[in-house]
Order: sequence, then structure tokens, then C-alpha cells
Amino acid sequence: MKIDPRTATPCRTVAFSPDGRTLAEANYLGFVTLRDARTAEVHRRFLAQTALVETVRFEPSTGNLLLVGAGFEGGRDMGVCKILDPATGLRLAELRGHQDDATDVLALSSGTRAAGARRRVLTVGLDRKVIVHDVEDPSRTWVWDDYEDYLNTCAERPWHDGHVAVAGDSPFTYVLDVNARTVVAKLETPGDCNGLMWSEDGRFVMIADDLGRVLYFDADAGWKLTHESKVGGAAKRMVEDPRDRARALTACYDGRVWSVPRAPDGRSSFVVAERRRGMWGINVAATKDRLAVPSFFDRAYLLGRDAAGLAIDDVGTEPAPTFGCNWVAVHPSGDEIAVTHDDGRIRVRDAKTGKLVRVLGPDTSSLYMGAAFHPRLPLLATIDFYGEALVYDYASGKVLWRADMGFGPGICLDFSPDGRFLAAGGYAWRGRVVPLGDDGLPRAVLELDAMNRGVLKSVAFASATRLLAASGCGTLVVHDLDGGRFKATRAIRGQPNMELSNGVSASPDGNVAYLVSRDQSVRAFDLDSGAQMRTGLAHVRGAKTVHASPNGRYVVTGAYDRTVLIWSASDLSVSLPPIRLANSGISGVRAHGETVFACSFDGVVFAASATTGRLSWFKTAADAAEGN
Repeated sequence: MKIDPRTATPCRTVAFSPDGRTLAEANYLGFVTLRDARTAEVHRRFLAQTALVETVRFEPSTGNLLLVGAGFEGGRDMGVCKILDPATGLRLAELRGHQDDATDVLALSSGTRAAGARRRVLTVGLDRKVIVHDVEDPSRTWVWDDYEDYLNTCAERPWHDGHVAVAGDSPFTYVLDVNARTVVAKLETPGDCNGLMWSEDGRFVMIADDLGRVLYFDADAGWKLTHESKVGGAAKRMVEDPRDRARALTACYDGRVWSVPRAPDGRSSFVVAERRRGMWGINVAATKDRLAVPSFFDRAYLLGRDAAGLAIDDVGTEPAPTFGCNWVAVHPSGDEIAVTHDDGRIRVRDAKTGKLVRVLGPDTSSLYMGAAFHPRLPLLATIDFYGEALVYDYASGKVLWRADMGFGPGICLDFSPDGRFLAAGGYAWRGRVVPLGDDGLPRAVLELDAMNRGVLKSVAFASATRLLAASGCGTLVVHDLDGGRFKATRAIRGQPNMELSNGVSASPDGNVAYLVSRDQSVRAFDLDSGAQMRTGLAHVRGAKTVHASPNGRYVVTGAYDRTVLIWSASDLSVSLPPIRLANSGISGVRAHGETVFACSFDGVVFAASATTGRLSWFKTAADAAEGN
């Protein structure tokens, strides 16, 4: 089956059917692909929802698909668990109750003495709720809403009827008894937890975090932390290994899959699947002889397993690159723009026409995220999702230098206005600053201070001596140059506190910071006092990216609602209609003169007038695939 490039965005989640014969893959755009697990042949491909899928699982008792993820305005899919018939792709039922995106789902075991033969589905979400849906009798549905932050994952406890663990971004993980509707245990964990698993006997709960640790809490010892295993990169979803049920498979953001013991029995952790080009360790599924790992490409990696359970050859063809976009940078002259793509390439386009000028890369096995032009040298910097920064000679397209930033997945970077520093942020609380020589080559890699408690989603220089860093915990950290190092001098939270600060940009005079947040707002802060000056509310999904125009007149934002908005810098008002050309979230925006440039996760790139909002040019993933 030929896949239309416009529907091919990174595969985010995978699951095998209960009999192991079918692999389900779901992507950023809400497409589900069902494949033969023996041959990788496509059985069926259909649109399950019009936003990214967070988790897909098969319901063991029925073989139906359970699917949760993001939703758009109107509430149709917002926080809804879909039950789908895999034979047709049609919806059989919708389980409602969340007021925000749902992130994980599981079918609870049925036929127990305490619960009876009830069909129940548990979901968790970004609205901090755990919902136990009674599929046949909604009046018996239970909602627990005492979690402190976004919920990411859930796991059922073996041999303990009704016990589940739930974890997320809060510094606590909870064990609940959904039959008694009580809290069994409250465990202190570091936050940013995405992996969850129990030991075979239900004694130990395993919690995997963004620091690459798997923590073991012992129920028989009063739920104390008794052991720790280390894996590579940020640890994400965990599943039981059907080949050895005493071990769990853990997907990690370093692109690898690790095997870890499900109990602290002295056995060590080891890698079962090494990184392949484009492999994305956000999720994993397994049978005794197959592994499935999502990728930044058009499908998951389906891998055979040898006698030891290690990944061997690909089953079927290798996943093909997709052309989603992650960042847009404008050349200082304003004549060209550079757009980073999921296929590990940077496409340079003429700013006036959108014509493809040149392609840089691929020089990474991952995808490129942030990008920035040097203010005075012919250099273009980028960072990949494995955390390596690369600097290109813009004229020749050659990589002049590259360095691992040492913080796991990379997200963003920016040059200082004088070109003396390159700052980078990623999946760590502490960003990096690279002092540069007159030739643009690095002299060192320095760690930033951390007044935040979340990953750095965006960095931007306000001046040659001031660096701004926006954190996943909703904090803006101001760093000022002091004796050759940037030191944290202020932490700004806003009123009310921001949720997950996705992007930051400074006014051209360096006095004002503009931040966008998952709470849909854009806010302006006075950088000297830290005071919140103005707030703009018009997006209907989390705001992802922001840029203040160099002329100081307007601010442009992009959001997961698929729109670009142009705001007056003076009062954060919007007078133009939203610009909506993408079918996925807006991943990057930039302004230059009276032109706004934007790109999206599904590969749309466009330019529009900042004064009228009218489109100047427009390209899609299909154009990139065809070399246009």
C-alpha cells in the first residue's frame, strides 16, 4: 500500500493483538495502520480521529481496539476513549468523562469475585483524572481526581483485584483500589514519569522516569523505595516481555529498548533493540518473536527476535521517512528560511516564493528539531532528537562541528545576537551554553543553572548578555552573563501559574519576554521586574511556538489547534482571522519584516502577510517528498 505523504507523520504508539498476529500502529494525525505481524503486510489503514493518538491497545476480551489521545475544539474527541472494530475501523463506542487529552488506557481484568464479570476500561488524562468506565453500566463509572498534575500512564496490579498504579508529572505516584474507591499508597517519585509496571506477583511497582531510572517500591516494606535500575535516556512506556515474564521491556528516548527485571532479583538491565535510523523510543510492544518500536517515519519498526529475545532483522521493508516539520529559522537577510524535518533533513526555501533552494543532511539517525542562523557567519545550527547539536557551513552544506549536549533528546537552540554563544535545551532541567570563537567553533560546553523543575522546551536570547529558558514546569528562567558564564537570576511563573511553557521569544529591545503555554495563553513579562504585563487568549488548544517580530510591532504564535495568530505587541490583541492551513499542530513560527513564516507537524510550510494575513505561498509534505 502506497501511503500518501500528507497522512504520514511519526508513528507514536503500537500494540499487538492478543493472539500476536496483528500489529496496530497509530500516528500524529490519528491514522491507524493494521499490519500482519508475521510479514508486515498492511491489512488496513484508517483515520481513527483527527489528532495525535497517545495510546492504542487491544482489549483482550473482545479483540477490539482501545484508543486515546488528543482532541480538537468542539469536544468530539477531547478526552474520549474510542472503542474501534479493527475489521472495519468503525467506532463501536465512546467512553467520555475527561475534559482534556487522555493519555493512557487499559482494560481491567474481569470475572473477579469483588467486581463480578464487569467490562471496565480505565483511562488517565491531562485533566488529572483517573476514570474507571463501566462499559455496560455507566452509572457505575468511578472518577478519581486528586492527582496533582498531568497523568501519563497506568498499570494493573497482578493478583490484587482492582489495584492499579497511576503516574505522571506530579512528584507522586499513586496505587488505587478501584473496587473500594480508595488510595492504597502514595509514593514520592521525581515527576516526569511515563513508565509503569508491576512485578509478576504484584509486590513491587516499577516506575520509570525522564532521568533514565526504573525505581522499585516494595509493598511488603511499606511501599519503600528499595532498588533502582538504570536505562539509557528518558524512560517511557514499559510492557511485560512475553518471552520472559520476569522481565519488562522499557522504551527509552535514546532510541533503544531495554530489558529490566520486574523485581530486584540481582539481574541486570540490558539493551534488546539497538537504535536504528529514525527509531523513537516512546513506546514498545512485544510478542515472543517480534518487537515493535515507533519511529519518526511512516510506520513502526517491526523486528524479529532471536533465541535470546534480542532484536534482529527488520520484518518487511524499513520504515520510510516522513516530511513533518519541527522548526523554522529565518536567514538574517530575510531572503531564505530553513525548515527542519522528520527525515533528518533541513530544507532551505526562498522566503518570497517558497521555492526549494537546497537540502542539508541527512547527517543524523534521528530527526532535526530546533534551528538557528548565526547572526554574522554563514553557519546554521540545529539539534537532533538524540541530543546532538550540529553546525553546518551554510554555503557548502558540510557539518563543521557536532557535539552531544549530554541531556538526552534535544528540542531547541539559539545563537546570541553577537554570535559568541549557542544555547541549547532538551529533556533535562539544565540547558547548555556553548561559548564560540570568532570562527564559530565551540570552546566548551557549559551547564546552565536550574531554577525550574521541568525539561527545557525553548531557549532564546533577549540580548548578548541575557538568555531566556522556558520550562515544562511552566517556569521562565532568566540567565544573565556574569564572568563568562550565564547564571540564573530570576524565575518567573506568572499569575495564574503557567502550564508547560512551550516557547519563549524576546522583544527586539530585550525588555519583554513573550511566552506561550499549554494553557492556550501568550503572556508578556517585564524582564527586569518579572511582572506579568499582558495576557492574550485566543487559541483553543495549547500554544506551542512564539516569535516577536524584529520590528517590535507584532507577535506571532502557533498552537496545537492548527492555527497561527498575529497579535499586536502593544496590547496582545488579535485583529486578523486565524491562519489555518495545516491538519496538525503548528510546530514553528518566525517573523521577518511584514512576513510571517510557519510550519506544522504534518509537513505544511507557508508564508503570509503580517498586516493582512493573506497567504504568500504554501507547501505540503507531498511537495517535500517530490523535491519541490
